[in-house]
Amino acid sequence: MAWFLGLIAIWIALGWALLVWGARPRGRKFRRSVSTRVCTVGQRVKVSLTLTAPPSRHPPPPLDVVMLLDHSSSMGAAPGSPLQMMLRAAGNFLRQLSPDSRVAVVGFNQVPSVHCTLAATPAQARSALQAISPGGATSIAAALNQAVELLAHGRPGMDKVVVLCSDGQDDIAEIADALARLKAIPSVRVLAVGFGDEVIHATFLAMVADRQDYFHLTRARDMDDVFQRLAKEVNGPTGLLAAVTEPVATPVPFALIGDTMPFATVEGNRLVWSLSGAEGDTAAEYGVEARCVGWLRPVEGKAFADWILHDGGREPVDGPASPRILVLPRGFGWAWPLFNPLAMILLGRLWPCPHPDQQKSRPPFDTVAVPELPPLPPIPAEPENPLSVRPSLVIGLGEMGEDLVSALKFRLADRHIPDTTTRMLCVRLGQPPSRLTALAPRVPLDARELLTVDLDLRPHMEAQVSRLRGGPHAWAPLESWLAETCPQTTSHGTNDRRKARFAALIDAPRLVREIGMALESLDSPQVILAGRADDPETSGILGEIAHICAEQGRPVTAILTRSSAVPAVLPARRGLARELERLLSLRGEKIQSDRGAVASHLFDRCLVVGSPHDTEGEQADKALEAMFSLLMGDALDQAAAPTAEARVQLVEIAARTLPQELLWRWARARCLREVMIQTALGFTPGPKGMTGNPPTEQEVREALARFWSPGGQDTLPAILILARHHLGLGQTEPPAPSLGERAAYHQLEEFCDSERMAFHHCLRTWTQAEINRAAATGRLGIILLPLSIQALRDQLAVTRGYCVRRVADSAGHPEDMAAALLGEFDARLDHLQREVAAWLNGLGGPTLLGRGSLLRAFAAEILDDETEARNQLDFFPLPWPEVEAAFAAWSADISGPLLRRFSFSVEMDARNHLRIRPAGLTAAATPDDVRVEIIRLLDSYRPVVTRWPRPEWFGAPMALAAGQWQATGRFADTVAPEASAVEVDDKDDPFRVAAFRMETVSVREAFGHGMDFDGPADFVWAEDAIAQRIADRIANQFQRKPRPFSPAAVTLLRAPEVLAEAAREIADGNIRSDHGGVVLVRGGSTYRLAPPGSEPFATAVAQLSTGCSLDRETLPPATGQHRPAVTPEALAEAAATRLGTPLGANPDMWKDVILGAALHVSDRLSDGEPV
Repeated sequence: MAWFLGLIAIWIALGWALLVWGARPRGRKFRRSVSTRVCTVGQRVKVSLTLTAPPSRHPPPPLDVVMLLDHSSSMGAAPGSPLQMMLRAAGNFLRQLSPDSRVAVVGFNQVPSVHCTLAATPAQARSALQAISPGGATSIAAALNQAVELLAHGRPGMDKVVVLCSDGQDDIAEIADALARLKAIPSVRVLAVGFGDEVIHATFLAMVADRQDYFHLTRARDMDDVFQRLAKEVNGPTGLLAAVTEPVATPVPFALIGDTMPFATVEGNRLVWSLSGAEGDTAAEYGVEARCVGWLRPVEGKAFADWILHDGGREPVDGPASPRILVLPRGFGWAWPLFNPLAMILLGRLWPCPHPDQQKSRPPFDTVAVPELPPLPPIPAEPENPLSVRPSLVIGLGEMGEDLVSALKFRLADRHIPDTTTRMLCVRLGQPPSRLTALAPRVPLDARELLTVDLDLRPHMEAQVSRLRGGPHAWAPLESWLAETCPQTTSHGTNDRRKARFAALIDAPRLVREIGMALESLDSPQVILAGRADDPETSGILGEIAHICAEQGRPVTAILTRSSAVPAVLPARRGLARELERLLSLRGEKIQSDRGAVASHLFDRCLVVGSPHDTEGEQADKALEAMFSLLMGDALDQAAAPTAEARVQLVEIAARTLPQELLWRWARARCLREVMIQTALGFTPGPKGMTGNPPTEQEVREALARFWSPGGQDTLPAILILARHHLGLGQTEPPAPSLGERAAYHQLEEFCDSERMAFHHCLRTWTQAEINRAAATGRLGIILLPLSIQALRDQLAVTRGYCVRRVADSAGHPEDMAAALLGEFDARLDHLQREVAAWLNGLGGPTLLGRGSLLRAFAAEILDDETEARNQLDFFPLPWPEVEAAFAAWSADISGPLLRRFSFSVEMDARNHLRIRPAGLTAAATPDDVRVEIIRLLDSYRPVVTRWPRPEWFGAPMALAAGQWQATGRFADTVAPEASAVEVDDKDDPFRVAAFRMETVSVREAFGHGMDFDGPADFVWAEDAIAQRIADRIANQFQRKPRPFSPAAVTLLRAPEVLAEAAREIADGNIRSDHGGVVLVRGGSTYRLAPPGSEPFATAVAQLSTGCSLDRETLPPATGQHRPAVTPEALAEAAATRLGTPLGANPDMWKDVILGAALHVSDRLSDGEPV
């Protein structure tokens, strides 16, 4: 017996020695120990690692750190969620800080919560992280303001760091004030982490001083890597890091359980840490659960640590062999003396190690594809001869001119002619309340196209009345105007053409600048001036605006409507007609403006449009057609050739025009209304507008039933299988999910990830199937989704308590994990619901959600476009039955394929958020993009309307008056059969037929109807006014009517003093011929006034008016300048000589011109005025 007891003692002693020796801590720089030498199956064992950093390390610097951590509901809460991964990574970050650092932890959603102030150590801050839970929205600005308040109580002289991590979307403007306060703090550095695809990168970049201080990630699993980089940034080059790899003997004979300290990533059977080299040893630990009986090692394979030194070098350290643990069967822990390591060495094979059951894998997820889109009908070809216009500057003058220009602007836009070759301007006096005539439709002019002369004229009149009396402004009755009691202003236009010219001269610098800039922007443009002849504004400024354009060397065409015979406007009409007659006669001569500028060829041609018996509206219509013809360069433009004489072209024009772009706008909006609003969105027209038809409750119930059985029970998440049973949709009660009593964190994470993935795929499959189902019926696929998603959220809320209890009753699943998962599911549904609502609200409005009947957004724009286009089309006598038939034929081809373009696809982003994207419009990402894309697609069919017009659309054939008419347009032969069709570029124009006849007449014939052409007139040019005054003076003094003055003679009368002086010097013999030229002898010197071969008198007078000779010598004053003028007889005798008479002038007329000039000077001398 003694020997037996001795053997037992030896057995126990040897077993004890092996037990102690096998479980001893191993290693020096990398030490590993276990919490117990003996355990039973199912018992937890803690494994501890201790690493000694290399002796050359430098400690991390002490810092004041403020951590701003977003815990809004979008961050989730279950294992593997962004919030949990962020908190675990933040804990690792805090472990790597210096123990002398102080850390404040702020969790924020829409409001910040301070979990510890800047008095906390890193260890205390790690404990504070456990108090952060999800919920709420996001306000980065509030978090930054809180950081400013905390840093204000930081340690003086200490470097400060703010670490912000968020998935929010605050705009830069919202955080600007907080950011300015934060950056004003000395020695502060901001490190920003943006998570997800929805962050606004510009916001985070605005927070950091260096772009490298902003980190963006899309996967929650990358949180730890990012926070490791943050630790390296704040610790700088003095910190040490160790990458530790520990191969765990899992899943057998041990299983990982619980969490690791600090947070480690699990890669298969390996644990991987990133540890800092703070002062003292660096520790890590994890837990394992024994699964098998034996003397076992919890670590298998080679463990190692790789130190990264502060100088960039590396120092690898191999891990020691693993300690051994004696694992006994359950309930036999007391028997270790017998079943010691010796027994396990000898008899260990008697206890085979069972492998855990493999988790049942899910069947592959079904996917629902977007149906293939049908092809669109062929796009019609563009017309072979598209309309083009000549480069032109069109200037409207006065009331009708503004109306004509705005109507022409509409015409060019309607014919889809780009505005790059045409500029529009309107010169007007003031802004009267009602200026425009009945011309419609039209396009309002831009501010840069309106040259408004709005002046108070009285100060200018008072400043000029004394020094300008009898001078270049002799045509302006300044004293009479100043005697009037009414305000002398142009703010409401004017009824005096002389005031219009006076105002234009005052504002001339601006007019010259704006007109010059417009001409420079075009390539060799023509200029078209348009207005009503009887309009004081038009007739007053016509010559001056033509003079400004002629200074630029551009050909000017004037288009004027025929005047009426109203007595009140006869003086103004006479003045305009006689001025036009003179200016047209002197096309090649230099004409001086009151501004002092000189130009020639003021008018290239002048068209007088319409009949005196036409109404103002009829005249405006004809003027518009004439302007359009000149721009197009058609037969009217070719026929209106300039003439060498003072003649104008009388134009009678009859045109019928159909809208082109306006017709297309109506057709496009009509098509979209029928396809999108009525068919896709389900609105129906009614007496009070469009009425929505929201989905019915039955449709919602059917959609929910399809969700709960998308592809069988196995495809639903385990938690939702419980929810389905609670809703009464499952036949048998399913078991609650179980992972064991003490599942490791990575197992919980894997389970939650599996649940998330299953939910996302089920939701995506169901959503796409519902979209396809609705699209197959012709409705917008996402109409049913908002109400269906809301009903699904309500169902999950009802089953929440049941699901949480069932999971909590199952061992190993804490209650908060199930609640967090359901919270994440609800957040995903909420995100999808808002995504769909944004599309519906952007396309159609709240009716689709069952909350009203008012269309808005894109649908409202469609209705507005159709209404506006239809109202404007009413100005054209269209045959609507034929128009509707043409539209219906085209709509039948395009409607079906277009409707399918409103289908949607469901995509999943990096954060597993579902995104709704148009499947038929791949370039569209938002409702605004849909509008752009769908209109771009339809606009490619714009040429289809060029095939619609027929001859009958233009009405009955034109009844043209007798005469030689010409016509242009595709249907000219049918619509204007009495006219001869002209072969010009626009002969194939299907939208316009224009017939015209033209007659070249004198100005007197054009404007002389119903009036005495030589009667009293209101002139706005000095020479015309002085000529009229001289003629009246001769008639009064000599009791005879003077001979009519020629245009050249009238032009010389701009300066009658110079004209009289020249005649007097000829009479005195001081101006004489010299070798074919003309010289002036004064003060004993000879000055050349005219070269040989020139027109002697006119050239001499022009040179004399400059005060210099041809050689640029200053002419001395004439002797006896203030003596009375020589007698009219002497002047008349001098004027009768060859030298004193312009070539071709009538001698008798010229004698009256010289006589009148002398009388004019004599009158001014008698008034005491200096001459």
